[in-house]
Amino acid sequence: MKAHHILIPTDFSEQSISVLKLANSFVEDLGSTIDLMHVVPVTKYFAESFAHIGYPYDLEKELYPKALNVAHKKLESLAKKYIKKEHRGKMITIIERSPSNAITHQANSGKYDLILMSAKGEHATEFLRGSVTEKVIRHSEIPVLSMDEPFDEKGLKDIMVPLDLSEVSFQSLPIAVQLAQMYNAKLTLFHSVELYAADVEMIPLYPPFDNVEAVRQSLLNKVEDFLAKRKDLNFKFVRDEKEDTFSIDGTFDGKAFSIEVIPEISKGFSANRDIVEYANEHADLIIMSTHGHTGLTRLFLGSTTEQVAQHIHVPLLTVRPSKVKETKK
Repeated sequence: MKAHHILIPTDFSEQSISVLKLANSFVEDLGSTIDLMHVVPVTKYFAESFAHIGYPYDLEKELYPKALNVAHKKLESLAKKYIKKEHRGKMITIIERSPSNAITHQANSGKYDLILMSAKGEHATEFLRGSVTEKVIRHSEIPVLSMDEPFDEKGLKDIMVPLDLSEVSFQSLPIAVQLAQMYNAKLTLFHSVELYAADVEMIPLYPPFDNVEAVRQSLLNKVEDFLAKRKDLNFKFVRDEKEDTFSIDGTFDGKAFSIEVIPEISKGFSANRDIVEYANEHADLIIMSTHGHTGLTRLFLGSTTEQVAQHIHVPLLTVRPSKVKETKK
């Protein structure tokens, strides 16, 4: 996984600071440079109210500069405590009405490879997936790794990759393979058949809904086809039909690897509920595309990925497929 330049937003809450502990693993494994960022929120109502009552401070000339200075010193203190000197990047402080807009703008324009952030912030609500973190996931053009609390690297044994059989959903697979190789984990390729949610757009994409084995084989064939097309990855899907076992083999940084692959098919009422229930019980990390069936109404983002992000209790790494554009809401 390419993560040479990482952006970590923090609101200085215990939850958001805790992810800095995970950053050390990326530094050691990938030689990353880490920029820390804090957004000083501002509201028009707050500024106008101060002006109306004749408050003796000018927000722009006095309070905001002081707030930025305090925030910068806090970032420097966190960097010294959690990040080795040779891996420290910029300490970024900014005043912005919308923290999520500030974070995504910085990430999308700063040549970063990854945003690493807490799912919850101060009071467990400010960064809750569904508000700031969810909006960052929605609008970020680079992968976003969000979590309630840092995962234990030694306990990272099962990486779950939800796939809807569309080409764009498979774009999360290369990163999943690389992380599985890095942490010696297996990959669970998860597909949910929504029994009562199928529409005419989906019919050509699926084998018969009542045949789980046909769906399973279709998923495996899609994996094989995807990796065969991506010759740049140097990954190969390996089947042992006799033993009914599967793996993804290849080389990464000159080292050969073989990753166990487990296909998991679920039949239920909604994909997001199936993914959440399986992830919370079995997975140590979930990696998924922010979009599904491209060009159709069934986008992961705004439906499946959004719902999963709000309800899972395990770390979530979202990957935005290439050539996907979305109007901000």
